[in-house]
Amino acid sequence: MPPVSQDTGSNGMDAAFPGFARFVRMFWMQPILLHRLLRSSDVETDASWLALRRGTAAQRQYARYSLLMLVVLMPAFTFIVGFVLEADFAGVAFGVAFGVAGGVASGMAGGVAGGMGFGVAGGVVEGIALGAAVSVASSVASSVASSVAFGVTGGVIRGVASGVAFGVASGVAFGVAFSISFLRIPISVVEVTWLTICRTIERLWGRSTLPWCPVRYHDLSYLPLPGLRAQLLSPYADPEMLEDVLAACTRAPGQRRIARDVLAALQARELRDLLATNHLRAITGLRGRWLPGLAAPEPRLVQWRDFVAALLAAQIALGPRHRLQQVQRAERILEQLRTGLLTDSRFEAGEYLQTLETARRLSTAMRQEAQKLAAEQLPNPFRPDGNPLIPEFGAETFRGRADAARRIELLLSEQQAAAIALLAPRRMGKTSLLRMLPQMLPDTLCVFFDLQDHPLRQPLDLFTGLARCVHEQASAAQRPSLPTLAGDTLDDARTWLEALDHRPGGERVLLCLDEFERLEDLADEQPDTRLQLRRMMGLLRATIQHRRRVRFLVSGTATFDELGTLWTDTFISAQEVRLGPLAPDVAEALIHQPLPESEGFPSTTVPEAIAKAVLARTGGQPYLTQLFGYWLIDTLNESKRRTALLEDIDTVEELVCDKAGGYFRESVNPRGAEFDVRAAIEAIVASDAAGDAAVELSGEQKRFLVRRGLLTREGTLAFPVLARWLQDFA
Repeated sequence: MPPVSQDTGSNGMDAAFPGFARFVRMFWMQPILLHRLLRSSDVETDASWLALRRGTAAQRQYARYSLLMLVVLMPAFTFIVGFVLEADFAGVAFGVAFGVAGGVASGMAGGVAGGMGFGVAGGVVEGIALGAAVSVASSVASSVASSVAFGVTGGVIRGVASGVAFGVASGVAFGVAFSISFLRIPISVVEVTWLTICRTIERLWGRSTLPWCPVRYHDLSYLPLPGLRAQLLSPYADPEMLEDVLAACTRAPGQRRIARDVLAALQARELRDLLATNHLRAITGLRGRWLPGLAAPEPRLVQWRDFVAALLAAQIALGPRHRLQQVQRAERILEQLRTGLLTDSRFEAGEYLQTLETARRLSTAMRQEAQKLAAEQLPNPFRPDGNPLIPEFGAETFRGRADAARRIELLLSEQQAAAIALLAPRRMGKTSLLRMLPQMLPDTLCVFFDLQDHPLRQPLDLFTGLARCVHEQASAAQRPSLPTLAGDTLDDARTWLEALDHRPGGERVLLCLDEFERLEDLADEQPDTRLQLRRMMGLLRATIQHRRRVRFLVSGTATFDELGTLWTDTFISAQEVRLGPLAPDVAEALIHQPLPESEGFPSTTVPEAIAKAVLARTGGQPYLTQLFGYWLIDTLNESKRRTALLEDIDTVEELVCDKAGGYFRESVNPRGAEFDVRAAIEAIVASDAAGDAAVELSGEQKRFLVRRGLLTREGTLAFPVLARWLQDFA
């Protein structure tokens, strides 16, 4: 078979109207492609011929081609077939002509093969097969009936036998002919033979035969072609030609499953190549010739993306311990993939198993490297990046918040409906507590929703995002199915919350809104949404008052009276849970023994005197405590020592001031202040350094600084390291 002509694009179509020869070829073998081509030329194939005559130039050309085929080519073709068959020429010719004419007429009038076997070409084949089979069958039936009846007796019996035999034979012949014509078995036989020849050429001469692949020239291929998968996955295949053939396979009904299998196998091969060449970034975006991107990947590809994301996190981890944790997470995902593949009977499973081995070699090498580095250094469990602690990473250093979790549990257990407000200054551990709540409250579905990570275009988008997070986090926690949000109106949100409250099982649902003050920013930026925001807050208030199993927890830095009446009206009965610095004994223990000795952290590494000195500089502020701990252990590892000294504190403090500059700047320039906070803090620092009397602050100013975690209730700096930053780094 010759390759497709140059006027066809990569998908076999062009924008120009086909010439007559190509029209005839596509009419016979590629009616689906012809239909698409005609539609791209604005030809309505289901319009009447009269309308076509009045249409565009392409429509008129289509009408002329149709008429020429019906009047000239089809009768000529009928005569040739009848002449070749010879048997009962009149019956054959009549059957063929009737079938062909009917097929052409129905195909032209009803649309050129919109994917059905009864299209134009189907009518031609069916006409030939039916005409020939019925005619031959009627002759045979008549002869058999005559012979049988002659041996019995009488003209009546002979007539009945002849009629019955003719009917049975005609019915059988019709069924066989219909099946043969509909499935295009004669063409399939030729295609299988041709495909075998192509595969032989590939094996003997080592060249691709994809340009000659029969599926490129036949749309109505209903029977899967044996050997097609092997031809498509040949190592000699040109990628661009392979894309063309895969597109043709998706048009042919019988080859669509093959196209899916081959594409999945190609994706597995591409993943293997990217892993082997360490192009991990491309995998996280599922970018490649065969990979689908992040639009709608199948679950298995999502698992591969998560595996590679863990490896990338390991590559940029600040310490060997964190690197090892990320590699171990990647290996757990890889084990889940292996378990699924061992029970998968799909075609591509073998390719993915080979990819799995490549991935295993990569993760093993990274794990061995991380273990070697970890053995040479002290384990460093502290998190200096300021990101919240989560159960998978950071649980060892999450300390001192059990009382807050018990307070939340107690409020959830009360019969009186009330919202919960988790209030604390920035970097005090609010988000870490919310992320740890699912483990601390196992009988409650705790849904974390960060308004900073989910920008809202309008207030009602809150419920759309909440519903999505509820399903994602419930699925991850293997919770029962939850009701879905049917629309994006306020009534839809009310119905969804009601269904969530009345779902079977009685499990409580705690919807945690982190950084809730950002809803006020949305209204400020878009004043026309103020009314919508009020209506949404009204729904929140109604939910708080009337729902027992759906509760809201809002987390932020500002109190409701600071935000205004909109918030105080909505959360009028809210119960506050406040977070402050870590208790002195908790902070000291965290610095002194962040890990047990069994995990390679000797109790002599950070003496208690060093831990007390760190506490004196941080005041137990969680973020600063994490920073001091991390850089202290890092300093020991850099100097290859196993015990910290008092002189290390000054070195570590310089590193902390440098790394925490952004936090300090935000602390002395907080939002919502009605006085110069930085000037007040600098005055307090200068007064302490000179030994002067305490700086006079109004009661409102002092309350503001205490709420923001900058001053203690005694009027001293909450974390004295801030004074060092103001003096040397600000």
